[in-house]
Amino acid sequence: MGRQRELPLPAPLALRRGPGGGAFSPWMRAGPAAGLDWGCETMVPRVLIVGCGNASRRDDGVGLYVIRGLARAFGLPLDEGADEVSVACEVETPDGPVRLELRFEQQLDIVLGEELKDVDLFAVIDAHTGVYPEALRRVEAEPGYTSSLTSHHLTADTLAGLSQALHGRAPRTFIFSVLGHDFNFGEDLTPQTQAAADEAVRQLRDLVQEAARAARA
Repeated sequence: MGRQRELPLPAPLALRRGPGGGAFSPWMRAGPAAGLDWGCETMVPRVLIVGCGNASRRDDGVGLYVIRGLARAFGLPLDEGADEVSVACEVETPDGPVRLELRFEQQLDIVLGEELKDVDLFAVIDAHTGVYPEALRRVEAEPGYTSSLTSHHLTADTLAGLSQALHGRAPRTFIFSVLGHDFNFGEDLTPQTQAAADEAVRQLRDLVQEAARAARA
């Protein structure tokens, strides 16, 4: 599906190797960023995806599950055992490069309102407790204040609205809410929540590629 070279690697894992020897996904090519200073001469869209929740409360850790799934899909280096995630790399999609940053945090921080001025696509993944009928609710949000109906308080559209108010621009913003069934102590997702989370990973992967396609239009 992606831009690949045919390499004589053994089955079943046809993984490419990066400059540092790390294994990368065959669908995407990733290059580690030097902090957040991308140092690029060409216009490359920046995508920020943040998972929120508590990884010790079963389905409330769905944000971490999705972030880990995206890291694997794009071949990004990630400590699978860490509960705090922040990784930024440039990845190559079938439609061009994207500056991709993945994070997992307990809740959104208001300082993101300042950071979003430099972001082209912003997505947040969190659990909901049944306030929506869908197992996976996806909304493209308009910048502005909205009270939260998920398990956390500050919302993605509020942060986008803050960016718009402060800097006159806001990224395209998506909110993914996954229905949680069990919020007791534990690290594994319930099967129902995991199925919805896997679909969220697929949809977010498509959005990243869409961002690359839009930048070329």
